[in-house]
Amino acid sequence: MSKFKILYIDSNKEYASVTLSNLIDSNYNVKFAKNIKDALISYSQYKPDLIISDILVDNTSSFDFLKKLKLKDTDLKIIILANESNQEMLFNMIELKIDKLLLKNESFTKLVQEIENINFKKNEQENEQKTQFVNLSEDFYYNTDENSIFKNNEIVMLTKQENSLIQELIKAKGGYISTNQLQDIISTQEIASIDTLRTVIKRIRKKTYQNIIINKSGVGYKINYIHTNDEKLKLDIPKECQLKNKILIVKGDKKKNDSLRFELEKLGFSCENCYTIDDAHILLESEKYDYIISDLNLPDGDSIDFIRDINDSKFIILSTEQDIHYKEYLYFKGIIDYMMDTDDISYLAYNIYKSIVKVETNTKFNNILVIDKSKRICEQIKDLLQPRNYNISILNDLTNAIELVKTKQFSLVILDMNIQDNFEFLHEVKANIDKSISFIMLTDTNRTYDIVREAYKNGAAESLRKPIFAEEFILKVDQIIAHTKLVGELIQQKELIESYKTIVDKSAIVSKTNKNGKITYVNEFFCNISGYSKEELLGQNHNIIRHPDTPDTLFKDLWKTIYVDKKVWYGIVKNRTKDNKSYIVQTSIMPILDSSNNIIEFIALRNDITNIYEANI
Repeated sequence: MSKFKILYIDSNKEYASVTLSNLIDSNYNVKFAKNIKDALISYSQYKPDLIISDILVDNTSSFDFLKKLKLKDTDLKIIILANESNQEMLFNMIELKIDKLLLKNESFTKLVQEIENINFKKNEQENEQKTQFVNLSEDFYYNTDENSIFKNNEIVMLTKQENSLIQELIKAKGGYISTNQLQDIISTQEIASIDTLRTVIKRIRKKTYQNIIINKSGVGYKINYIHTNDEKLKLDIPKECQLKNKILIVKGDKKKNDSLRFELEKLGFSCENCYTIDDAHILLESEKYDYIISDLNLPDGDSIDFIRDINDSKFIILSTEQDIHYKEYLYFKGIIDYMMDTDDISYLAYNIYKSIVKVETNTKFNNILVIDKSKRICEQIKDLLQPRNYNISILNDLTNAIELVKTKQFSLVILDMNIQDNFEFLHEVKANIDKSISFIMLTDTNRTYDIVREAYKNGAAESLRKPIFAEEFILKVDQIIAHTKLVGELIQQKELIESYKTIVDKSAIVSKTNKNGKITYVNEFFCNISGYSKEELLGQNHNIIRHPDTPDTLFKDLWKTIYVDKKVWYGIVKNRTKDNKSYIVQTSIMPILDSSNNIIEFIALRNDITNIYEANI
């Protein structure tokens, strides 16, 4: 079905409501205007391919309006709707080269037929030129229309050489291309050397990830190309992170709306969908939604009016255009994300999922203190961060700041550079309260290199300019808080591991060796039962306590299990003490592996079962 843009103009509310609903149900991309003034605004912003207009709009002929538009765009297609026709109307239609006159008492099917006839050729062209997104794994995609790599809507900047190389590799669709051919592709004036090719590949890997381009010795290179047409994109969605939030999707394109709902429901969300602002308001009268996913431009209006009316739902805006200034405005109105719409609905749903996960899991280390002289700046920051589940405390000076930091655990302080004694406050917090708290310094418009350098030298994590650039500000805060969470979670894990270690050390005989069997750690129980001191054991081979009665077959099985199979070995072992006494231990030995599955060391836990063993002999 056609995806071209329709502007529908009609002041007859009853007829317009039915026709608009039918157009949306037929999967047309339609914008509605109820008067000439709204139609002019919609035309300038929406740039429709077809206008469907009542001959009378607010009891005034629409011909003068349509004539002005035709003078600007001779290719503009127009369908006129009328209750009846007359000779004057037909003359005006001929003059304006109106494409079709339809009577309002005709069926909607007739209107659809005319729309399809007008747009047949345009549909064919659009299908041929459809944007292609090539999946390069690790959330990286290549846009063949714009010749660029992007991840999570962020563009990865590529040089001409890098782009040429990636384009050639993508053409092979996962097949290898010879080194000589690639050298020729990236050449400027002379054939590029093999070192130049390797340098270009190294730069691409650095900007993306290591295995995006794979080398096979003697064959060539291939790109990590996923055939999304043949194989469904596998998304990394941990089961424990699946959410149950209630979502309302407001999208004028019925087919994409329904598809997006299907994909989001697969991710665990509870969804409802509608196609206009009016329909959304009706649903919101009886239901509450955690999130509203809305097109920037909807058939019956602009989503900004929608956002202003709704206070208890979080918004994600979808748009096909990167309007930076409008995006900034929307962020300050409290949206949590502004995403580029795409025909890859699975990928779009995944990005929406990740955006919601980021907000929903923002429950720890999320206290932020804002200290700025300007109450307006403080409120702006609050408007940007509160919808993202940050807990914001605001002060306009340092009078009560120290006491507040002492009584409440903050992860981030956003501090006005113009507040007197700001660095003294920063040093006091870092030195005597909590050195893990990060600082963002806000400077005014005349910030200089010296001011920025001073901020960093005094321990600030970031220095940002006022007035605030919303998207950059949110990104920096999210990055700093994410780092704080990571550090905090690592500290908590370390404390937990130390607790486990303490419990184990208090209840078992523990030793660690390197991969060659040299002892690197023993606990007190090990020393007590073996009769050796730590100094005598560290650096020695573990066979220092081996009993001659223990058969070689046991140790062959042990080493095969932990060294070759890299699994845990369980068994009963007879050992001997420093003064040649015997003792029996129930033993578990486990290899400790790195991220590449290489052995780092071995850890062994033992329990003394000498008395039990001897009692059963």
